[in-house]
Amino acid sequence: MRLDKAGWDIPAPQDFRENDRMELPLTDQEANWLLQQGRQAKYHAAWGQWYRWRLAESAKPQEFTADEIWQWFHLTAQRILGKPYEVTDYNRWILNQLCLYFAGDKRFEKDGRSLEKGIMLRGGVGCGKTTLLTLFAGNPRQPFEVTPCEDVVGTYMQPREKGGREALRRFKQLNRIPSAHEPMYNYRQWMGHCFDDLGTEDWNARHMGGDPFNCMAGVLSGIDDAVVAGRMPRHAVHLTTNLLFDDYQVDGENIPGIESIYGTRVRSRIRGLMNVLTFPNDAPDLRA
Repeated sequence: MRLDKAGWDIPAPQDFRENDRMELPLTDQEANWLLQQGRQAKYHAAWGQWYRWRLAESAKPQEFTADEIWQWFHLTAQRILGKPYEVTDYNRWILNQLCLYFAGDKRFEKDGRSLEKGIMLRGGVGCGKTTLLTLFAGNPRQPFEVTPCEDVVGTYMQPREKGGREALRRFKQLNRIPSAHEPMYNYRQWMGHCFDDLGTEDWNARHMGGDPFNCMAGVLSGIDDAVVAGRMPRHAVHLTTNLLFDDYQVDGENIPGIESIYGTRVRSRIRGLMNVLTFPNDAPDLRA
């Protein structure tokens, strides 16, 4: 008997005999070696399957409670603002509601609100609307891009083919998150929109000297059409605004509301698309 390169204890050529089973008996050492090889092969097969499963599971969006969103928000505020976010009697309720909303917590739906709708955050000048929704933009449940309404109008007014109504198409659909950036957004693949300061933009913009066009009325109507057609979830659009729905008086001056500026249909569509959260009337101007 002699050992070959693989470690088999094989007979010498002159001692070998053919048999119908085409088998040779194994020594105890060879049987133990084969058993060990089988165990290792089985382990590596199971490990490979487990590793692929772990990668797939880790790439799935994780769920967060309202308390965890609260903690996430304050860490985000510290990072972006460079200081702690100040919770006051004027913003505490709003912040609590937004944490419930972005956690998908059913408690948000008290008093007729809906997790299936977006958010319209309304309040006086400088009360902190833009800051709040900008801080929530990268939230881990349904991230969104914040765009000032005047920038939407600026997009429309760009010359030639860069502008016009076709240029507004990107505001009427979800934004694809590049795959390399998905881990930054809790492995979400799409982000929605937040249109900031509705009412401060030019309501009668012109492209290349054409007829006046209310860009935000066109964008909001287009989003509602996309929602109805099933191309966009209802909760994917948010707004901040100083406006009320109806006209109102300030020191004897008539201030136009959403219906006067954008029309009855857009007013109705905003109601269908968004939950309205309103700061207290006496909320101070934080810029003053």
